[in-house]
Amino acid sequence: MSGRPDTDMVKSFHEPSTDLFASPLVVEEIVTRWHAMKVLFDLYCKKSVRSSYLADWETSWNCSPETDGEYETAGPSTKGICDSFAQLPLLEKQRAYERFYRALTAHWVAVELTWVIRVSKHKTERDFKRWERNVYNLWADNPQRSLEEKLDIFEILDFVWHFLVSKIFDHSGTVADWIEVAPESATPHGFSPLDLYVSHMEGLSHPSQLEPDFHEALEDDYTGMFIDDLRSLIRPPHVIDLLLRLAWDPKARPHFDRPGYVRKLGLLDQSYRWEQTKADGFRTYHVDLYDIDLPDTDILSSLSAMALRAQEGELWHLITTRYRGDDINEMKWEICREQWECYKESPWNTEMRGEIFFRQETQIQLFERIINIEGELLAIRSRS
Repeated sequence: MSGRPDTDMVKSFHEPSTDLFASPLVVEEIVTRWHAMKVLFDLYCKKSVRSSYLADWETSWNCSPETDGEYETAGPSTKGICDSFAQLPLLEKQRAYERFYRALTAHWVAVELTWVIRVSKHKTERDFKRWERNVYNLWADNPQRSLEEKLDIFEILDFVWHFLVSKIFDHSGTVADWIEVAPESATPHGFSPLDLYVSHMEGLSHPSQLEPDFHEALEDDYTGMFIDDLRSLIRPPHVIDLLLRLAWDPKARPHFDRPGYVRKLGLLDQSYRWEQTKADGFRTYHVDLYDIDLPDTDILSSLSAMALRAQEGELWHLITTRYRGDDINEMKWEICREQWECYKESPWNTEMRGEIFFRQETQIQLFERIINIEGELLAIRSRS
């Protein structure tokens, strides 16, 4: 475990210096990413991909995806661009990619930080908790982002980290094809990496060997858990790489080193948790920051704050006559949550999914699409 990043590296990652941002290497990397990530944007705009994304694939927050094979994730050719993008003026096309790239890199940073906090050494538990809270707030409580940015990230999560990643694993085997099943000298007590990983996913206090008849569970339950776990670490370049290797080139599948790829991603770094106990008695293996509900919470923070401003006079009357401010805020949060959940179930799919980057709407217009102010006031009055 001596190769794990220490506190100084974690600090430099969380708090990069001005000199680092100004270095030629960083500028070159930014330019490279800007051009390379257009591959994913081209897929988002491509008719054949959108047919699958919009028609037969259910949203990540409703259920697991089920594909019937009618549509495939077509290759990286830019032919057949969707009408929604093709009809935009040039400046709006540029603006659409800027928003796509901004949302993509925002979540990419969150993924990188989540990985760093999972595998890093921390001098004290206080340091660990501080970095953990910083990462959590990036996901779930980020007032520096506008409602537009938060909804853009929500769409990016659905398209890249759920739809495209699911397509990669349509024909890519089970978790036993991605993690070694044979014991290794580096694993404790001769357990295989798969033994350790499944024990880790089960939340066991010590590693355990798999039963011989465990294959059915590996194909079903644990493969789904593995894919969900992989989403917490996979970066956009990996998505492009795996699409090229697995989804778009079936001939390359037999020659692809899946276990080696998983190791490079760092997915197994957290599985050796039984070896990571610190001298002062705290562990960091339990960090589990990645969750589709966390960006959801960030969106709700904006919706609730905007609703509060829109209803300030009416709510002040209720606060002073019947309820404390905290009670009103709690009711407002719950009502916003209910309306957001209802919006996701249907209107989002027809109004925003696959279209959000091509729309030019103000924060108020976005808010009014989701929240019915009059209905919210009636709901608060009824509960009072």
